[in-house]
Amino acid sequence: MEYYIVGADGKEYGPVNEEDLRSWIDEGRAKETTLCRKGKDGDWKPLWKIINIGTNFETPQPVQNTVQESNSEVVWDYITLRNQLLQRDAKISIGKYISKGWQLMNKRMGLLLGATIVAWLLVQVASVAAIVLYGPIMGGLSWIYLCVLRDKNTTFEDLFSGFSHSFKKLFLAFLYQVLLATMVALPGLILGILAFVLTYALFGTAYGDYNQTILWYIGGGIGFSLLIAILPLMVLSWLTLYALPIIMEYRLTAWEAVKLSAAIGRRQVFKGMVFMIVNAILALIGMVVFVFGVIFTAVWSQAVVIVAYDELFGNEEPL
Repeated sequence: MEYYIVGADGKEYGPVNEEDLRSWIDEGRAKETTLCRKGKDGDWKPLWKIINIGTNFETPQPVQNTVQESNSEVVWDYITLRNQLLQRDAKISIGKYISKGWQLMNKRMGLLLGATIVAWLLVQVASVAAIVLYGPIMGGLSWIYLCVLRDKNTTFEDLFSGFSHSFKKLFLAFLYQVLLATMVALPGLILGILAFVLTYALFGTAYGDYNQTILWYIGGGIGFSLLIAILPLMVLSWLTLYALPIIMEYRLTAWEAVKLSAAIGRRQVFKGMVFMIVNAILALIGMVVFVFGVIFTAVWSQAVVIVAYDELFGNEEPL
């Protein structure tokens, strides 16, 4: 049997027989998470799923039911994981995600509702300290939803699992999201503010005695400037959306998690933005219908996000 692997440089190597493949393992050229396939038409899978690796290295165990109960410290290789997920080539299906999100929400409504309310209350009450708490809290919340989706044991205490699991990584991932969002939105916001100030300075005290054409031009400039700020921000929000659950599941570094979220998300940027808009509308439906409904639809919206994560990024091995 001939084998092919994807090296750390992202290139394909092979074919080699099993004896040579084991030599590569001994030499450190391949490891348990290296992407491998049998023959030219085989499916790409982690190496430990392809051959009986014996004593060459320890077979990684699937992630345990909850973070607290897990003794596994398996950290996935970023390049291998990225290539594996790209090979999966999952397509965004908004209707399916909404439907499955509804099913997820109804599995353990009490737990999901309670955890979601407490998570958002903690973030709101924390005020300035929210920048420290947001990553770990939302990472734990994502983990609860993911465990419920996969029919694994989870409790309310898992909401705080991010603090013991990967506090620094989750904090940094959220910090990166904030800094990147500021960088892409700032130019448009500055232009919008300057256009507003200019409009007010020229026409704020004119009492209607002004050139309508000039005002329309400046007003259009304000709108265009804000558009420059909003569109990149929407794209960035989609590209970095799944950094936190990626850390919870794969223990990547903060920057690797942001990069992986972007690497998979950029293949379907337009669909991803439509997905986020539709999901935001879903979350706001409850506010339109009746005030307390926003809590209910917020759970549904979060469930939809996690369903999409599981299809685009989720570990093929059940938790």
